[in-house]
Amino acid sequence: MTRTAGQGCEVEAWRATLLRLLERLEACAAELGRGRARQRSLVESDDGQGLLDALAHRQALLDDMARAADELAPLRDRFFASPGENPAPIRARLEAVAATAAEIAREDARDQSRLRERRDDAARRLVEVERGRGALAAYARHGSGASPDFQDREA
Repeated sequence: MTRTAGQGCEVEAWRATLLRLLERLEACAAELGRGRARQRSLVESDDGQGLLDALAHRQALLDDMARAADELAPLRDRFFASPGENPAPIRARLEAVAATAAEIAREDARDQSRLRERRDDAARRLVEVERGRGALAAYARHGSGASPDFQDREA
């Protein structure tokens, strides 16, 4: 089967679009990968505002990746179904993006676990502070004399 000039231009157009979208996915994945060390550092240093800023930037990248993946899906399917195309290089690039995304997801799970631990630790410390305040209030209710009404003593 031979292609007409119009069909050849159409094939070249969607192939160029596929490659452009794939490059966009790769660029987003690479930038997400580069931002991982910074995110990890922000989690460890308890820099809440810095972490929120990094996560906002990261979300914009993830949104861009999602849009590119949605646009890419029908072109990818068309490319893989086209006779005469060599899908191996495109497949390898897609797999590399998927591997980067999987690694980022694993690291995110570790960061989330670390943040949950810190949140739980902060909650425990707040409970301890409230208990201390309660004890002080109990002593204060019984007068402000030199000696407290209640004392911790062994019999």
